[in-house]
Amino acid sequence: MSTDRADAVPGRSFGPARERPRLLTWGLLRPDDGTEVAIRAIALLGDRRRDVRYLIAGPIHPTAFSSGRDQHRERLTRTAWEAGVASSVRVDAVERTPEMLAQLVASASVVIVSDDPFETTASAVLTASVAAGRPVIAAASPQAVELLGDGAGIVVPPGDPVALAAAIESILDRPASLETMASQARQRAASLAWSAPDGQHRSLRDLVAIALEAR
Repeated sequence: MSTDRADAVPGRSFGPARERPRLLTWGLLRPDDGTEVAIRAIALLGDRRRDVRYLIAGPIHPTAFSSGRDQHRERLTRTAWEAGVASSVRVDAVERTPEMLAQLVASASVVIVSDDPFETTASAVLTASVAAGRPVIAAASPQAVELLGDGAGIVVPPGDPVALAAAIESILDRPASLETMASQARQRAASLAWSAPDGQHRSLRDLVAIALEAR
């Protein structure tokens, strides 16, 4: 099924318990974007970190480059190695189009938004992820509570790897909860108007593009 319309993306759980859930952080990546908090949360899972796959994907903010070097991805990769979770965490270097990122979001088991809850990019990523019908674990904000409070995801305190790890572990303990959250996310997406100024329905690709342009 196409990811063309935000309300047309099918929800997908991560399937049998033996299949590792796919955790995703995506958007315009930059320093202090909260991603290192998520990496530390994966490390706090202990042996259970082997039960998840965590992908960090998206273009790098220009401020994260120095002398042609991608410092942010380098730091995230180093953080994963130092935390002992390099086998569970992948910092994606692929330059993806909005269409490609939309497909990636639609295939994720759960999206992690650990960014500053009042930052523009985090808000746009949260909106697009819910529009895709995906379960979300998000840093607390009025928007996160509004979009996820009916069961479409889990809200955690910003910058708290312990709380984030507990949220991830709750998913590992109850795999069926992801399908319940996905169902709630689809209902939430269907109840909201993802409309452009001209009144046309925004596609998931459009919402992803907006998130990538946010500063």
